[in-house]
Amino acid sequence: MKALPRGTARFAAWAAYAVVVTLGFALLASNRGCGAHRTVYETTRGVPANHRFAAGDVVTVPLARTRLSWSSATARDFEGRYAAHPYARGSGIDLGETTAEPSLREPPNTVMYAIGPELLEPADMNALDPGTAVEICGTEASEARCLELAVAAVRCDRTARCSAAVWIPRAKRARILASLDAAVHAKRAVRVFVRR
Repeated sequence: MKALPRGTARFAAWAAYAVVVTLGFALLASNRGCGAHRTVYETTRGVPANHRFAAGDVVTVPLARTRLSWSSATARDFEGRYAAHPYARGSGIDLGETTAEPSLREPPNTVMYAIGPELLEPADMNALDPGTAVEICGTEASEARCLELAVAAVRCDRTARCSAAVWIPRAKRARILASLDAAVHAKRAVRVFVRR
């Protein structure tokens, strides 16, 4: 069998190399463009929409369970961002599926009220999540009445001072806010209890 001329063999080697490189880039591009295979992170627990991600809520998916993909984000980039929709434990998540602010869609006939950190124990603030039931007590002179509300979202400023946004029925807004103001002016304790 006759050997190929020296220039032809070199050309064939470069052509094969170019084909392999092109196929590699095509494979990476197809994985990157397909949302189901881009995910390199997953949630460590189920979270509701508007959940504010904290350390440990998102981890890197083990390499054995992902296809070739890359992401410039790190697990720490998720901290302080909000879930755009609910996620089950172990669900894949991408940084693009989170938001910088919670999505607060006002239910009909309600108004938002913020429960500040001065009314909550730090441990309670860490336990709050959208849907968590809270009771605001001490707003009436008798202090026997408590107002039960559900948390819509937890918002934090840059110094990590957080407040819980709750929806108050519009019809009761004036009475509730007047009761809260009266309690503060009378130096009565307004207490917030987180129901677990």
